[in-house]
This record gives sequence, structure tokens and C-alpha cells, in this order.
Amino acid sequence: MSKTALVTGGCGMVGSHIVDYLVDEKKMFVVALDPAPPFWIKRHILDDKAVYIHGSSFDAAQVSRIRRQFDVDVIFDIGAILGSEECMPRLDTAVNFTTIGARNIAELALDKGAKVFYIATEFSTERHVDFTDGYSLSKNMALGLYREYAKQYGLQLVVGRVHHVYSERQQLLPVRKLLPTMIAYALAGKPIKIFGEKMAKKRLHYVYGGDAARVIVDCTLKGESKLPVLDIGSRPENFISVEELAQMVIDVVGKGKYVIVDDIRKQPELSEMATNNWTEVLGIGTDWMRLLKYDLPFVVDAFKKRFSIDDFKLAVKVFENRFKFGC
Repeated sequence: MSKTALVTGGCGMVGSHIVDYLVDEKKMFVVALDPAPPFWIKRHILDDKAVYIHGSSFDAAQVSRIRRQFDVDVIFDIGAILGSEECMPRLDTAVNFTTIGARNIAELALDKGAKVFYIATEFSTERHVDFTDGYSLSKNMALGLYREYAKQYGLQLVVGRVHHVYSERQQLLPVRKLLPTMIAYALAGKPIKIFGEKMAKKRLHYVYGGDAARVIVDCTLKGESKLPVLDIGSRPENFISVEELAQMVIDVVGKGKYVIVDDIRKQPELSEMATNNWTEVLGIGTDWMRLLKYDLPFVVDAFKKRFSIDDFKLAVKVFENRFKFGC
């Protein structure tokens, strides 16, 4: 009999890729809990290999329904309010959503003897990180609660941080992610704006959503981690600068340019991010940047099919309004 996984946020970008990998490769039955429609996982539902439940981990009634109806073996808690721009105007909702949701999932996991994977916003490295935004605040309150359940009640917990995941399943709005914003600029026929010389030189790494899902699932099923947080990313020598990424997008789209403009925001010093790399945990050693060059044309083509020129122009307008007011 196949095992059962619960994926909160199972209809989103990362969550839907996790559902794909669990069903297609791990042959597990999946319960996807999400307030969003199940567009990306519809084929699994039609094949009776997954079930969609409308709601979130905050909804105690829906979590209780899952407890009654399914013998859950592992839980991937991916669902969250998208980001700081949604969290700050309703910070109480964001904190309640993540912390009460974590409590509901932790209680379900203890009842079923299930392991929990949770996406965090902190790093595994020992350095100060200033979590002043609403999203990170709410996520880390939930993480603290999960760790208390692990300490007090023996909850099986794996914590991960996923860096700069990209996919054809990303949304244009609300805009905050660098790569889809660059694609929107290029496809709208506008120069890609990079705010500040420091940002232009900043080196980052990117991981395709399907690859991130594979590593998340395999690391979670593999066993307990000795690391406080497992980072998925690439070695620093495989990082790419923001202006190099902009040029890569321009080359794929076949037109456009990028410009570096003044950044009026008060930003902290930018630093490169070193990761302990989940691929090393699994002994894979993948060059994620090589995969970015391979995957990007596919992602751009998917964006052309999903969105209109007006969508791209609106995304650019929303993005630029944020920087106009220094926010």
C-alpha cells in the first residue's frame, strides 16, 4: 500500500512541484491543502493519485478532516502568505495563519507519527540576520513553535530554506521575485531596471522548482538532519550576478537591454550567500547555473503563453511604484 503525504500550499509554485515528484517518482498518494485552485496538480486528481482540499493549515476543521480520513506519513508544510507586502497591513492575520497553522500541523503529525518538513527564512550559517519584515517574522514564530514541539514532544522535524526558486508556475503579481520581474520587463519591451550598482554586482544562485522539490522530498524522506537548517542552493563559484542574469533574460527573449538606476531606498550592505547545499547532503553535486541556462528558455516561453502584454506592463508598473516611494 502506498504511503500518503500532506502538502500544504500544494497548488503553489514549490508545492505543486513537490506534489508532482511525490506522485510521479515516489508513488505516494497526496493530500493537497490550499486555498488556491488546483491548476498545476489537476492531472493527479483526475488519476485518483491526489485529492484537493480547499483551505489552509489555519483551518482547524479541515485539518481535523484530514486527520480522520487519511493516514498521513509525511507532511510538507509549504503554505504561507506570500510576502511582506501582504503581511504588514494585516500582521495579526499573518502571524495567526502561520503559528496556529503550525500548531494544527504539529498536532496532526504527532497523532499520525508523521515527519514534518517546514520552509524557514533563517540560514544555517552562524551570522546575524535582521528579520524585520512581516513575512520573516511570522515564519520564524511558526518555526519556533515547531522546534518547541520537537523538543518537548519528539516531533520529527526537518527545516529547510529554499533560495531563489524559479519556475514557469511563478506569478507575475504581486511582484517581488527578481527573475519573473526581469522577464516581464523584457517581454513588455522595456529596459530591465537594476536598482543600484551594488545590486547589479550581487551574486545569487537559482534553482528550478522541480529540482528544489526533488531535493526537499529526498532529504526529508532520507532521515533526520544534523543541521539546524538545510539550505538548497549552489556553491559560490556557480553564482551569477544580477546584471549577468538580466543579460541572460535579454538573450533568451531576443531583444531589450538593462539599465542600472539609482536606488533611493536605505538598504543594508549586500553580502554573498554561502550555502551548505542540499545537493552535497544527497551526494549529487549539481551545477544549478548550468540548469538555469537550460531551463530559462522554457520558462520564458511558458510566460508568453500564460500572460498578455498588458499583464507584463502592469507587473512593471507595480514594481516601479514600489521603488518610486522608497519601499
